[in-house]
Amino acid sequence: MLVLRNENIAPSTAAIMPAALSAAPCWRLAIVRSEAAGFAGRAMRLLSRWTWGKGTNSDATCELQYLSGPLGTSRAEVRWNGKVIAEINARSPKWEVRSASFSIPEGSEDRAVLELIDADPLPPKADTQPDGFFVSGLRIPQGWKFVPSAIRITVAEQSYLLPAASRGEPVRLWTVGEGTGANPEFIPVGERPQIRRQDAATGARGKGDLVLPDVEFAIRRNPDGSQEADFRRAVCRIAAPDAYEQGSEHPQGRSQTFVFDSPVSGQARFVGRAKIAGEWSVAIDGATIGTGKAVKDPEQWTDIAVDGIPVKAGVNRLTITAIRGKTFWDFFALDLMDSSFLIKGYTYSGWPVAPPAAGPRTNAPISFDPGVVVQVRGESRVQPRVFGITDHNPPRILDNKALRGAIQAMNLGAIKGPDHIVDDTAPQERIDSLPALDAYYHSDVPLSQYQTMWNEASRGWKRQLREAGRALSLERIAVLSGIPKWAEFPGSKGGHSGVPNDLKLAARMVSGGLETIRPLWPELRMGYLWNEPDSWWRWDKDIIGAGYQGYSDYFRAYLSTVRKELDLRCPGFLLGAPSTYAPPINFVGYSVNLEKWKTWWNPLLRESWRDLNFFDFHAYGFDPRQILANLDVLAAAGESLYRERKPVTMTEVGYAESLIQKAFGIQSEPACWRYRSLPYARYLLAMAAEPDRIWAALYYDLNNHEYGMFRQGGMEPTSMADVFLALAPMRGDILGSDSQDPAINWLATRSGKSVFLAIVTDERNGGSLPIRLPGRFNGTLEVRRLCLNPALSDVVATTEQVPLVAGKADLAPMPGSLIVVRFDLGDIPATGHARRVNETFADQFVEKLDAAQPALRWTLRCEKPASPDDGVVLRISSFGPEAVGNVAFHWNGHPLEVKGAFRSEVEIPAEWISGTNVLEARLRNPESRIPFVLGAASLRLSESVLIGGE
Repeated sequence: MLVLRNENIAPSTAAIMPAALSAAPCWRLAIVRSEAAGFAGRAMRLLSRWTWGKGTNSDATCELQYLSGPLGTSRAEVRWNGKVIAEINARSPKWEVRSASFSIPEGSEDRAVLELIDADPLPPKADTQPDGFFVSGLRIPQGWKFVPSAIRITVAEQSYLLPAASRGEPVRLWTVGEGTGANPEFIPVGERPQIRRQDAATGARGKGDLVLPDVEFAIRRNPDGSQEADFRRAVCRIAAPDAYEQGSEHPQGRSQTFVFDSPVSGQARFVGRAKIAGEWSVAIDGATIGTGKAVKDPEQWTDIAVDGIPVKAGVNRLTITAIRGKTFWDFFALDLMDSSFLIKGYTYSGWPVAPPAAGPRTNAPISFDPGVVVQVRGESRVQPRVFGITDHNPPRILDNKALRGAIQAMNLGAIKGPDHIVDDTAPQERIDSLPALDAYYHSDVPLSQYQTMWNEASRGWKRQLREAGRALSLERIAVLSGIPKWAEFPGSKGGHSGVPNDLKLAARMVSGGLETIRPLWPELRMGYLWNEPDSWWRWDKDIIGAGYQGYSDYFRAYLSTVRKELDLRCPGFLLGAPSTYAPPINFVGYSVNLEKWKTWWNPLLRESWRDLNFFDFHAYGFDPRQILANLDVLAAAGESLYRERKPVTMTEVGYAESLIQKAFGIQSEPACWRYRSLPYARYLLAMAAEPDRIWAALYYDLNNHEYGMFRQGGMEPTSMADVFLALAPMRGDILGSDSQDPAINWLATRSGKSVFLAIVTDERNGGSLPIRLPGRFNGTLEVRRLCLNPALSDVVATTEQVPLVAGKADLAPMPGSLIVVRFDLGDIPATGHARRVNETFADQFVEKLDAAQPALRWTLRCEKPASPDDGVVLRISSFGPEAVGNVAFHWNGHPLEVKGAFRSEVEIPAEWISGTNVLEARLRNPESRIPFVLGAASLRLSESVLIGGE
């Protein structure tokens, strides 16, 4: 059923419609005469309008089948090359199928666009029932056929799938963005940290220059030559520093460079649609070709075309740069103006833009020994709390048998939610002194208020939080945000968004809340102080007026005050901070951003170490390798400054944003699987392999609107639930892992007599998966796979048996999949050896290399001499993945070959190791604009020991 209508249908109304889809008032079909269709050079592109030469007369007719009924449109039109050739009234008392025939105009061209339109205007009143044009069948005129939509050509073994060419007409080489005018976000996984202006010398905010990133985006093609419809590294806002939009949900860059291949050299035209409020330029391979200026109405979409762009065969770089102001793009595209070469290809039934497809690849062997456990700092088992969730819209888990059973089967370890410990026990009327506040918390009022506020007596959702945690054995991490409105700075939003204006009173409310709920929740032992306090910048003026340097300093003073309160009244309670909304070192448009490190994390590590028990931060849409590098930084800082470490939690982790949900339908497949579930599976494997680095990670959220693992009040699971269920067995001893290759991640664990291997493959990974164990292992592997079905419409699960012979098995290519392999050891002993890893960190951490400081020297001291039998690996954690090739590394004078983004590991000969070692890093090109930050460096010495012995 083809449904055409002028407005979206609300869910309540959709139930009475014969088909409920989003509004699409017009459908266009490109057709061509049969005798003209055989020549690819004269075919037309789908959904385009062209001016054609005249053809022969025709009396051919079209036949249309449609539904007529009470909600049928009273006016539908059929158009031929823009001319109305039929009008249809599809309104009738009852539903029935009808047909209509109409002749195409005499003297019609050889090619045409046939349009079906719901031309009925919108109803004048909101409560009027909407209507639609419901088309069930169409027969095109005799002697006509659908036109081919694209051709494929091959140049130097590279395939290009392009719109079918016509002599003298342009051909779209590539496009980025939807081009619908609705301006959906280009980036389905958002990276949107705030940027503050900061003086490099003094650190004072509000001064200095804001340096916006230069962002690159590679136009990639699938094996069939089609362009990948994956725009995750393109930004739609190009802005000069003076026009940067603080708090915008869209990433912003000073420039956007498109790296692309062309099959032929020639002249091209850059086209697009934008809202222009400034000046911008277009350059090809560094040479400026054209500029654009602000228009009269910067809020209106303006069509843009820049001619005379010389494109060469092979690699090209086209750059759009903001000169001043900003430009908000709806789409970018490049058209080749001379298509004579491109008409030599053969017709292809596909379309040039398609989802990423798998191509041939050689994957490194997945190699481990089921008899050898990996042990780092005494940790050798997967932390169960890494498989945790948040519950911000709590369903009645214990009353929902199916939901409770699913959560139990997921084998989760931790949970957090809106427990309201502080704000629902705090006094609702102003209290201005600590003695009066003490008296309040010694009364019965706080507990009574906590048990009745928000209709708790009838709803019981706070009780459900406590009982669900106990019944499901989940460690609860409390949120200690929230104070009454009267205790905040004026203008605060209240609740979790307010900022305390008296630190001592607010700290007493935290301890008072924990004291109050202790009889109800005696097992509660940990919580973090404030939810995303880095948003306090909005009240910076108020905070500075209170006598502190800035909002970050204010938070540290609050943390210290709360620590003293808890030591006095709640000894043993574990306090976490700072719970920023991004990792310590994050990115803006894929360029490293040190603002949060300088403002929050570095001062916290150096000045507030004793005030907290664990570190916490949130992360949405980050590469797991970047998270691992951040964990390395925190470990390095602790070892360097204090010779100790603190546990790290991530109490919110997710792969969805509100804009993304609207643009990609993140709750529906396949978008949920591609943009959320599969990336999170990769993240889980990376975190589960690092028990010495991370203590807990909580997926956001159980069933909270577009983030939810479950839909419809906890009843309908998304594919995210499938991921957690599939990974439920991965809780044993760690046998091996690899998280560095984004095309394939894996983790192997052992529980009793069973070995479990989890593998996540990228959509583009079309290589076989070689598994290599020691030769003494034989048997059968049970292979379970989660992936999209062939129609790319839903997630399916399959199971197969694969023989393991002399430790070898080769799994067939499984792109875009989560694979869990089970192998039963049988009579082979489960006990064995451990590969103990001893790690030594450099004395320094987090330094930026640029023109001002193009080189650095770090010292690593090694107390135990390395043996030739030991494995020695240098781990380098860095930020600026595109810049790692611009850095030359040396170890004690020996050159090193460092590869890989974020975390790199290089094997070091034992004879290169001494008591005091020097790591040198130097920029090869100090003038490069791409920043590089060396985050941490550690030397990892491995030795084999008997489990339980030395």
